[in-house]
Amino acid sequence: MRAVFYIVIAAALIIGGFYVYNAISSGGINIDLSVEGKQVVGAPFDLKVNFSNNSKNILNDLELSLKLPDGSVLVNGNGKKVAVRELGEIDVGGVHQEIFRIMATPQENGSREFLATLSYSPGSIAARFEKSRSITVEVAPIGVELGITAPEKTFSGEEFETVITYKPIVLMDSEPPKLSLKMLYPDKFTKNSEVASKDAQSGQKLTVKGRVDFPDNASFEIKAQVVTNLIGDDYVVAEKTAKILMSPSPLSLKVDLNGTPGFIANPGDTLNYVLTYKNNTSVDLQDIFIRTRLTGEMFDFASLNTNGAKFNSFDKTITWDSAAFSGQAVLKPDEERNVPFTVKVRDNFPIRRLNDKNFTLNAVVRIESPTVPYLISADKTVNSAVLETKVSGMVAIDTRAYFRDAASGILNKGLWPPKVGTPTQFTIHLLLTNFASDIKDVEVRASLADGTTFTGVVKSNTSTAPELNTESGEIVWKIDKLVATTGITGEKPEAIFQVEATPTPDKKGSYVAILGVIGVKAYDEFTGREINNSHAGITTRLSDDSSVAEGEGIVVE
Repeated sequence: MRAVFYIVIAAALIIGGFYVYNAISSGGINIDLSVEGKQVVGAPFDLKVNFSNNSKNILNDLELSLKLPDGSVLVNGNGKKVAVRELGEIDVGGVHQEIFRIMATPQENGSREFLATLSYSPGSIAARFEKSRSITVEVAPIGVELGITAPEKTFSGEEFETVITYKPIVLMDSEPPKLSLKMLYPDKFTKNSEVASKDAQSGQKLTVKGRVDFPDNASFEIKAQVVTNLIGDDYVVAEKTAKILMSPSPLSLKVDLNGTPGFIANPGDTLNYVLTYKNNTSVDLQDIFIRTRLTGEMFDFASLNTNGAKFNSFDKTITWDSAAFSGQAVLKPDEERNVPFTVKVRDNFPIRRLNDKNFTLNAVVRIESPTVPYLISADKTVNSAVLETKVSGMVAIDTRAYFRDAASGILNKGLWPPKVGTPTQFTIHLLLTNFASDIKDVEVRASLADGTTFTGVVKSNTSTAPELNTESGEIVWKIDKLVATTGITGEKPEAIFQVEATPTPDKKGSYVAILGVIGVKAYDEFTGREINNSHAGITTRLSDDSSVAEGEGIVVE
């Protein structure tokens, strides 16, 4: 105990001595940070770091670092957030000044805190010490009055107007940085006109007229940004957004697939599409034209049945017009009609690369009529709809059984052919293939047949191996996660386990069952549902064991 006491005291003295020495070594070393004048976003300013050596030692290998906060950049600093300068040495009584050219960039917080750290070795001591000082700089923002006005609602094809106004607010005597207006439109926005003007009160004004092509009840955003370019990079000074809802079109459109909202397809499925449209106006709509574009690698276009509609195999579009379908010549007020078509999902996934996954089937539908109801600003009556259908992933289980299995390194004992009342051992191989989506909570279950027991010998090339569930009498193999294309673009996950089967007298003259049906289930992370598959049970026929001839696995007495 006394020895432990002395060790603790010695350690305390060493640690205490280090901190005392550190304090002494940094004593007399002063750092001061300063800026002059009023700082504003976009205007460069000088941040001065002054330090003096009033200690009793020469300071060697000085290194000064300045850490820049968010909302500031170092002029000609190539985007670095920490500026480091090597300063050599400073004599006793020496003073030094370093100047950093800084520019503030737009951000919500007006304060910027800069941290300067001086690193050095005092006198002949090799150890390095640090001393830091920070400064908070208040930065005046670039003031901008920005406004955006747009209608709350529109419908597909209708022209609407958006007005944007912006005006700089001068907060200092000097001119603010150059500002520009940037507009962000949705992909399906068509600009008809754009007029820029000046207003004495609002400053700059931009009037934009255009139309969108979105389904009923959808919504979209038009965004206005005032940006400034500082040292080659654009920064957003102000931003406003107008959110616009899509009103039901005079010509409504709905896409139905297999009568199930949110239908998820499987390879080999038949897809029954129905396009339903209705005239919601009080006038006849003439010459209804419908176009549907199908996109997705899992469509089996050879199976497409358009029921008389035209199909363009080049751009994968189906069209219905009044020339081919007389019922589309006139659509009466409140009249509703539909057109169907069917197509199959391919049986196999077109997987060629590691990232071939998450397949979808998309039907992009557009309907239009040259008739424009009264008081509607449009050159035609149009509507559109998009239906995206996910294709479920698939996991497959392949099962093989061997009596002679030297390649696995497991020795199977027993008689061959299998004999009544005598145990014979077999190795079972489970191999998984995951196709087109990431899956998790993978679980393989294989039920032991009557007369079959688990020996406990297992192997696996995954982090988990099969185990016996004593309550259910099943062999269970669980895997946390498998990424898409596992077993296709790489090695298949494989587990091997050994069983021992003892044939009963009633099995004489026939193959004896070793395992029942082998099932696999997993959670498909793409579709959000469980997927399942299975493999037939295993008997002593051992069709995968090349050392076993046909009929050799029949039980003898």
